[in-house]
Amino acid sequence: MTVMVERSVNIPELLDGIRAPDGWRVEFVEGEITVSPPAGGPHNVIANVITREFNWHFRTAGVAYEANMCFGHCNTVLCGDEEKGDHVIPDVAVATRPFTAAELKASDRHSGWVSCAALDLVVEVTSGNRTADTVAKVRAYGRMGIPSYLLVDRRDRVTILFTEPTGDVVDPGYTAKQIFAFGDEVTLPGPYPVLDTKGWY
Repeated sequence: MTVMVERSVNIPELLDGIRAPDGWRVEFVEGEITVSPPAGGPHNVIANVITREFNWHFRTAGVAYEANMCFGHCNTVLCGDEEKGDHVIPDVAVATRPFTAAELKASDRHSGWVSCAALDLVVEVTSGNRTADTVAKVRAYGRMGIPSYLLVDRRDRVTILFTEPTGDVVDPGYTAKQIFAFGDEVTLPGPYPVLDTKGWY
């Protein structure tokens, strides 16, 4: 479900005020509120596999990255902008460093939304709200300046790697992308592992 938002609202307070059932995801994506039901089994399997593979690889390679699932992130510079203040909950987000004390303190004042400044890569696995993942979030993550967006499109059976974000421009998004069919290996920029997509559906 998607709802248009009037200007001059406090986005975190607005999202907090939406009484969605447990497990539902409430986000603010490119000027619209998006409320998504819990995803099904295949979606969760893929997201869990990616998270485990990333963290195992980071530990064995001695890389101080960490992949987490379902944290809420925003661009603190734009967080109060009712058109650009994206507040998103990726299926998987990879941070290159621990969040700073200032970021965590700001999150406490911001209804738990954490700055996206530490993020290097985000992952979405399509489920019920495919349009948000394939269109609106390409714009949102590009606007937020997140270096890589990995989109697992279960309907079209492809994995798309978006890179080279535009930042906050009139038509945000990414200027480069690679498409991998399910069953093929997905090659990611270092220090990420190669992902084996055999068995994804």
